[in-house]
Order: sequence, then structure tokens, then C-alpha cells
Amino acid sequence: MRCLFNVQTIYSDDGYITLSELAERAKSSDIDCLFITDKNTIEGAQRFRERFPEFQTVIGERITASDGEVTGLFLKEKVEPYQSMEETVAAVRAQGGIVGSTPDIVVAYPQEIGHVLFEMNGFEDAQTFIDSSSSMEIIRKRRSLPGLQMRLKILRAWGCYSALRLPERGILMIQRLIFRLGGGRFVTLCTIDKQCKLISEKIRETGFMPDIVVGVAGGGLYPAYQIAKHLSLPFDFLRISYPQIKIGRMDTDDIIGALFVRNALMGNKPKLHQTIKSDCTGKKVLLVDDDLTSGRTLKMATESLPEDVDEVRTAVLRILAEAESPPDYFAEDCTDSVFRHPRFPWIKYSPEYSRYALFREKYLEPSTHSNTHRI
Repeated sequence: MRCLFNVQTIYSDDGYITLSELAERAKSSDIDCLFITDKNTIEGAQRFRERFPEFQTVIGERITASDGEVTGLFLKEKVEPYQSMEETVAAVRAQGGIVGSTPDIVVAYPQEIGHVLFEMNGFEDAQTFIDSSSSMEIIRKRRSLPGLQMRLKILRAWGCYSALRLPERGILMIQRLIFRLGGGRFVTLCTIDKQCKLISEKIRETGFMPDIVVGVAGGGLYPAYQIAKHLSLPFDFLRISYPQIKIGRMDTDDIIGALFVRNALMGNKPKLHQTIKSDCTGKKVLLVDDDLTSGRTLKMATESLPEDVDEVRTAVLRILAEAESPPDYFAEDCTDSVFRHPRFPWIKYSPEYSRYALFREKYLEPSTHSNTHRI
């Protein structure tokens, strides 16, 4: 069995690699087992195990103690940081885990994947891992530190561990400049958080308490998450989008003026790509999107829900045009300003897109171990 130790994903403060990229690179390197040890969290490891069952995943955590750092392996629950070293070690062992110090040969960054591998006999749990550890053999070693650091800088500059590559970022920077010179503005995630809090307060005032908040991804994903957080409710999402012309990692909505070309070539009808996975039978549902223009997206989202839901209400951040079915809740009425409104962070030429992209990677794939289902 080929094993990779001390892998850190984007769920760690100092990790860069996404779960899908980690799976792709591990597969190309013929890796069978990954020890994922993100800093002060096990969510990335739990999500990876759930999304990619073809790999054996050991759930670990690099735990910050009050007087050092502890690496816990074979964990079932997160160990809270900033306890004493003795309390941290006891918490790891209490759930059947084992404690290990960070070895000299580790895999902390994605470019090392495939360059540091161990071969060992198979194992099922902490005890059988200890029994098999005597068979462990290093079959590949890491690169020299200076070469590794240079490679890391080059790959990060090119954008291998971010949502956009360097050429795409250049194109979007030019668009951002053009947009701002024309008087355009951008909405910050902080502003959206305040809008979601306002909508949550309006919902409470009406006496309506949904059983679940459902976001219409992409634009409704982040607002729905925040509203669910304010209301302490479960969160799920469905996916509806319009036809897109892809250019690298950019699509039509990310290129100024391309919207008209897209409509001419591909039409302007929304398409349902994914329904919600939660059971909404007999439940009250709050559907959330970012903007309301024609109302077609929310209508399709409502029609995609099971017929036996108890009640459906809708919420949007902004109303940009009059629609046949207005939303039940909104933060701003910007009617008749559809071409002059500030752009959200999920538009790729927004200055805050990279922050949103990190959130999207974490929460677009629902997990039974994640805050995606219970805030």
C-alpha cells in the first residue's frame, strides 16, 4: 500500500490544494492511502473520505496546543485547539487515536504529492497501523528545500492553487479597471453578510420560520449559507445556471459584454443541473438567490422542489426588475438598475472573488460532516 502522510488541504490555514485536485494528483501517483492532517480541523479529511471513497483516508489533525503542536491520527471527532499539551494528547487518545510528532519527511504542499511516498502493509485502524509500521519503507523522498521553495513560488504565481491562472487574472484585472473607470462598483462579502442579517430579521418579524434554507447556486449559495447561519437552520442548495461560453476558468458572466453574444448564440433560458439532496417532505422551505430580474430562476427552483413541501417562500439580496412573482423578502430594491448595479464577489473580476472561491470549494459539495447541512 502506498501512503502519503501529513497532507494539508485548503481547509487548513496554510494549505492550498482543493479536494478534487488532491484526488486527481493522488490517483496519477498511484497513491492508495492519504493521512490528511489539516490545522485545527478535520472537516477536509471527512469530506475527502466521503467524496472519494476509492482512497483509504486517515482522518488526522494538526492541533495547536497552548505549549506546542500535536498531530492526532485516526480521529473520530475534532480536538479543540489551545488546550494544554497533556489535555490535547488525552483528547486524541480518548477517541482511540494515536499521537505523532510531525516527521522530517512530510507533505505540506500540493506540489510535493507524488514525491514523498511510503510503502507499507495494509491496515484498518490505529492498532493495525502500529503493527504495520515496522514494514514502512520510504520509496520517494522530498525535493531539496531551496528547490521546493522556488517551485512553490512559481506555481503559486502562475495560479496552480487558486481559482484563476495568471493570464485569466490579467484579463480580469483589465476588466476590473474598465468597470471602475465607467463608474462601476463592487459589493463586498462584509456588505452581503449585513444584507443577510437584515433579511433574517425580516423573516423573524413575519413569524415565518423555515425548516431549511436552500440556496440557488451559484449566486444564491453564499447568501443562503449566511441566512441559515443567522437563523440556526440546516442549509442545502440546488444548481441552476444559464448557458455559458467557457474561456479557461472564466465563463460568460465574467467577461464584460459577452452576455449579449451568449444570448444570441445559446439563448437565455435557465437550466436545472442539480436538485437538493435533503428531504423536504412536509417542511417549510426558504429559497434564496442573489438578484431578481425576470424571476425565471426562482420559479424553476420552486418547481424543482417536491410537491409535498409544506410551504415555500423566497428571498433575494436585490430586486433589479419587476417580476411576475416578487420575492417574499429582500434587502435592496434596485428596480431599473439592472445594468448599473454593483457586482457581487462571485463575478470573477470582483476583487473579492478569490475569497468567495475558497468558500465555494468548501461548501458546493454537501457533506454529512460539514456545516453545509447544519449551521
